[in-house]
Amino acid sequence: MAMTNELRSVLACVKSGAVPEKWKIYEYTDSWTITMWLEDFSKRITQLEEIGAFWKNTNDVAGFELWIGGLIQPSAWLTATRQTAALKLGKAMEELVLGISQSPSGSDKVSSYPVVNMVIMGAKITATRSPSGGLPHLDTTNETMSPLQRVYLDWAASESRQVKSKSVPTVQLPVYRNSTRQDLLFTLDFNVIGNVQQYYERGVALVAAM
Repeated sequence: MAMTNELRSVLACVKSGAVPEKWKIYEYTDSWTITMWLEDFSKRITQLEEIGAFWKNTNDVAGFELWIGGLIQPSAWLTATRQTAALKLGKAMEELVLGISQSPSGSDKVSSYPVVNMVIMGAKITATRSPSGGLPHLDTTNETMSPLQRVYLDWAASESRQVKSKSVPTVQLPVYRNSTRQDLLFTLDFNVIGNVQQYYERGVALVAAM
């Protein structure tokens, strides 16, 4: 095998622990070494194999517990689930809004998709849903991050989802691809305890991967 300049560059990166430039196909933390990158990439490939096996066994991937941060293009999955939900609910895609819950919705007006390994930075969910607003209840915490082992992203028609509550303060928080916070995926609404401004000042956000 001929030793090209590209191969020499990769070998140099392996020796130094740096990630080769051509491997940078998605955002990740600048401090990652090549070993950390390979470990992460291996997890992504494993998930793709698991998705294929799940499809083979069920002929459907809607129920697969997805690590959305492990996708190369999370926005494509988001669009696909929105299209599927619109068809299922008999609504236009533009009429649907995205929500989050800690349990699957039993309503035929909601289309739920399980996701795993998300993290809330600077806050925690204290209740699945608030009676007044129908949204998960969020509170600040002294912990840097609060892992969410499994949650459900729900598509529902805007008129059927009681998003805002006059009696309970609500914040709209960003959901990023990972902890670099350089790639915004979507936003989610939460009812909150305390002053709304403190959530923005603390930089509270969700990330789909560390």
